Order: sequence, then C-alpha cells, then structure tokens
Amino acid sequence: MLGCYECYSTIESLYKNGSTGGVASTLGYFLLNRDIVDNVLVMRRSGTFLARTLNDCIKSCGSIYQNLPYDKMKDGKTGQIGKPCDMDDQYCFRISLFCSGVLKEDISKKQLRSLSSSERYFFQLKNKPFKCMFCRDHMGVNADVSVGDSQLHPKINHIIIHNEKGARIFNDAVDSGLIYIVREIDIDRIKHKQPYLFSGGILRWLLYQIR
Repeated sequence: MLGCYECYSTIESLYKNGSTGGVASTLGYFLLNRDIVDNVLVMRRSGTFLARTLNDCIKSCGSIYQNLPYDKMKDGKTGQIGKPCDMDDQYCFRISLFCSGVLKEDISKKQLRSLSSSERYFFQLKNKPFKCMFCRDHMGVNADVSVGDSQLHPKINHIIIHNEKGARIFNDAVDSGLIYIVREIDIDRIKHKQPYLFSGGILRWLLYQIR
C-alpha cells in the first residue's frame, strides 16, 4: 500500500450522482480524458458496458448491490471499475470498489442505510449469494486503487493506493484539479470503521453489524 486518503470529486455531475464522493467514476473519466485508455468497463442496472464519455461515466455512478452478471468485455486499451471479485489483469488500469457482498434483492444505498443494525443483519443474511459468505477480499487488493465509502461522511470517499501505477494516476488526477484530497489518513482508520474489509469474510461482517 502506497497511500490512503479521504477525498471527493470536484466534477459536479460525478460528485452529485456518485453514491459517495464520485471518486471512482472521476478516475475513470480521467483515464478517458487523458487518452490513457480507449474505454472503461463500468456497470449500471442492466449490467456492464464500456464507458467512453463523461456522460457514460455519469450513467455508471452509484453503488450497485444487485447480483448482476459482469461481462468482462474489452475494446482496445480498456480500464476497469468493479467489485474485488471482478478485477482482472487483462485491463490496463483497475479500480476496485469496497464491497461487503452483492445482494440477490435490489436495494439502494439510501434504503440500506435506513435499516437498523438488526434489520440490516437479517436482510444481508437472507440476500447474500453463497460465494459472498466466504469472500476474504472486500477491497480488491490486486487492483491499482480501491475506492469506497468513508463511513464518516456521506459524500467523502476513502481511497487506497496499491501500487506505483495507481499512485501516478491518482496524483495526476489530483494535480489536474479533478479530485480534492481532504486529508491523508492512516490505514488503521479504515480498519477501525470497516474491519470486514480486511479479514474474516461476510460472516464476521454480519456479526460486526449487530455488536
């Protein structure tokens, strides 16, 4: 790990439409805008598609909890935004989203946040696919960068930089004014707020929710 930050997008449309701070979509747009990639594999409610424009990036904004098929398409130099289990080294830049597991029943982040701890526990227990029960990689350690909620502010992201490529792209996006760093943080801050990202799989996360 080369760095860990609290940050958010300065592109209003991506910040507004992002489920948190819009940082993952902004990094995807930065890759397109700088011609680092020809397209970025992203998701929306109908499944995966190749984003090529800012408008495409806006369409992909928002966390998708539903267990949708992830079609690993590619066209030329292709970047990737997806769940940890979707990360694939065929893509030239990989952005992983923090993930506690997908759901068989669709629910928005706003609806999920409105549930009490016990309600969230039983909803998750009922709707988690079997594979998610034992997943141990909730942040995408093989990606170039990982992006997720801060759990502290609804419009601030946490981002973890995993390698030199990730650091270079993130720093360039910051220097270009597309991403604003609130502050650099220690990884222990994320471990404290989201311990399920680092060990134990979803079963431990469910227990954590009802402590």
